[in-house]
Amino acid sequence: MKSIYAVFALLLNISIFAQNHDKELRDLYYSAQFNQLVQVSAEYLESDSLNPVFNLWHGEGLVELGFFEEGKPYVQKAIENIEDNDTRKPWALNYLARIEFLSQNKLKAKQLFIDCINSNTNPKAIESSKYLLVELGLHDFYSEFEVVESEHITFHFQPNSIVSNIDEFVELRENAIQKISEFFGVKIPKKIDFIVWNSNEDAKKIGIKSLGFANPQFCVIHSRPNQTLGHEITHVITHYLANDQIKTRFINEGIAVWFDLSNNNRLEIINNQKEKDSTQAIVSIKEAWNNPTVYPEWVYYTLAGEFINRILDKWGRENLVELLKNQTYDNAVLIYGNEIDEVIFKLENEINSN
Repeated sequence: MKSIYAVFALLLNISIFAQNHDKELRDLYYSAQFNQLVQVSAEYLESDSLNPVFNLWHGEGLVELGFFEEGKPYVQKAIENIEDNDTRKPWALNYLARIEFLSQNKLKAKQLFIDCINSNTNPKAIESSKYLLVELGLHDFYSEFEVVESEHITFHFQPNSIVSNIDEFVELRENAIQKISEFFGVKIPKKIDFIVWNSNEDAKKIGIKSLGFANPQFCVIHSRPNQTLGHEITHVITHYLANDQIKTRFINEGIAVWFDLSNNNRLEIINNQKEKDSTQAIVSIKEAWNNPTVYPEWVYYTLAGEFINRILDKWGRENLVELLKNQTYDNAVLIYGNEIDEVIFKLENEINSN
């Protein structure tokens, strides 16, 4: 009888141990500490290599860091060892679908998302899968879209597209991605899926709230026909500069505006936007850098693009790439020194004096 109690106590301790670590890993995931998530889960896997919870968290962390091929065997092992009624099973299917999509296996990805939805055991995982089916262009809704392939982009044109010259549209964006990729020296994991809509209203019918935008992690763009050539492509390319990238809205949108290939006069646009503003604010670039919502949109786009232009002219490409990996003001000071404040002060004076 004592031996039975001893076994029961051991199993109970193992269960409590696993639950405590599950919470720890969950907290790391939801606070986006993916490097630490991978490190800690790897330590737990050393003593319990088949544990589906540890395998799943480890695989999810690797995928979030961009190491999707490395994460695949861990997610697969989680699927093999998780009970069908476990609410973690849908998340495992969801993440395997993401991996297959990034590996250009779109039919497998679509079926795995559908399997997750059909599991009917985890509302959040099901909601995520429904969303990604639409976002990634896998939903049956897209079956009538015209597909055109270029070297680095798969274009999906809405039926009865209002694009008057599809060949020219494709060529211009193919040239853009080659130019942007060459500048940053980045190779993305898959061809960009470039979905071209006729209007916001058409996109809303399937749940796309507002055009245009990029989902950089999955190399997907939802575009209006008249968007600039390089903005969203730049978001995709620069996302893969670092696996643990830290982004700020001011720098992230600024680089996309700077490389939108439009040749717009940014200072002229800023002055026009200021005249249209109902409230005239004195702009602090540091404040905009640290707070993504305090100013009108032109501050985070056009002004940010002008700021990127100036620091690139002054300090060059290599320093800019280092800033894009960690886009905080504090990192900018480490890279550029206190001279960064001189650039900020001069630009603020130009903007605020008009």
